[in-house]
Amino acid sequence: MMDLLSLREAEPCPGSAREHGHHTAAVVGLGLTGLSCARFLQRRGVSFVGNDTRARPPGLDCWRRDFPEAPVYVGGLRVELLKQAGYLLLSPGLSPNEAALVEAAAAGVPLLGDIELFRRHSRAPVVAVTGTNGKTTTVHLLRHLMQASGWRVGLGGNSGPPALDVLDENVDLYVLELSSFQLERVERMGAAAAVVLNVSPDHLERYRNLRHYAGVKRRIYRGAEVRVVNLDDALAHGCRCSGDILSYSRRAVRAAYGLVQRSGRDWLMRRGKALLPVEELCLRGPHNWSNALAALCLGEAVGLDIPEVVESLRDFRGLPHRLQRVGERRGVAWYNDSKATNVKAARVALETLGERAPLLLICGGLAKHDDYGRLAEAARGRVRLALCLGRDAALLEAQLAPHTDTRSCATMAEAVRIAAACARAGDTVLLAPACSSRDSYRDFEERGEDFMKQVLALPEFAPC
Repeated sequence: MMDLLSLREAEPCPGSAREHGHHTAAVVGLGLTGLSCARFLQRRGVSFVGNDTRARPPGLDCWRRDFPEAPVYVGGLRVELLKQAGYLLLSPGLSPNEAALVEAAAAGVPLLGDIELFRRHSRAPVVAVTGTNGKTTTVHLLRHLMQASGWRVGLGGNSGPPALDVLDENVDLYVLELSSFQLERVERMGAAAAVVLNVSPDHLERYRNLRHYAGVKRRIYRGAEVRVVNLDDALAHGCRCSGDILSYSRRAVRAAYGLVQRSGRDWLMRRGKALLPVEELCLRGPHNWSNALAALCLGEAVGLDIPEVVESLRDFRGLPHRLQRVGERRGVAWYNDSKATNVKAARVALETLGERAPLLLICGGLAKHDDYGRLAEAARGRVRLALCLGRDAALLEAQLAPHTDTRSCATMAEAVRIAAACARAGDTVLLAPACSSRDSYRDFEERGEDFMKQVLALPEFAPC
């Protein structure tokens, strides 16, 4: 029997299964990941077919242009088609509990993800990063540090280029950002170093409970040579896996990396030795100090000379839509934290900016299975006005109203206009939705771009 995972396809013989419409692989889901899987298969001469639940998936035109020989079926999963494939490559957004996928699996068809293929075909070491919040900032910061030391780094995964698109024989190391959805289909990651940054309620429509979600996150540690653990988050590191451990914490003195106070200033610390004062980082807030500590741990785990590169931390300016300072108008600072798509991330933004100035908060969108009462707790004493928009604006208003003034807004443009009219010198206007963007936008990036477009159009606005 052909080794399905070797992805080396024999020439079809007359009367073979392939001649009758069977294919080695079925790519299920035509998003960015699905298209990357198709490119991977095409480069290796593997026959494949595409299938998507949506009638007009976003990658359909690209598929028809780039893979004209590969049949594609949309508008629902085709059980018989999937059962005839040698294996299925699932896009991470598609739950394996879909009835058609369950039936295919019961018929003995392997269900794989792009990360499993990447793992089997990559030749350089992998650093793997997951967590509810901070993944993207951490992987980009780690790449920044490694490039400053001359390493050739391939970066991909959840929010960057799909992992299969960054396979390259010339890199020294891969840095992968992985979501829980991607980790569902990985049996043993085998990373050189791996970390779960944190765990808080998210995607609970897909998982039985928070503990189940955390367990999926911790799959990243399977086979890791070094486990980097956040001692401040028990859900993130609560597993028994093999491998060395390297720890970090903002509070625990026993951690290898942490914070230390010297002369009234907070410093990043390595084994009791001060490295850099946090006030010299462009990254704002304690959550980003944790991200920096995680990146330093991961760098040490794969051989980076930390004293040599620590100065490079100063140069890293962060990423768009993540507590991004947009500019100032009439003494009012404006921040875009569109990536704060859950309560924990939004609370962090409120706690980071709300200690120094009264806040006008723009929030709302498509609510998640999350505790919005905790958002209200963080708003108390910090938020002077909450502007709620999106499908679930009423839900957020109901939670926030006991603690602050609230207004309902039909659009982002209206929310920005009201914020500009109500803000006073010394205030801060913050977009921290605490919700998904999918009710009104393609993704959080599009939502953040809309916010910045409206803000930058205000008269007298001075951008950063």
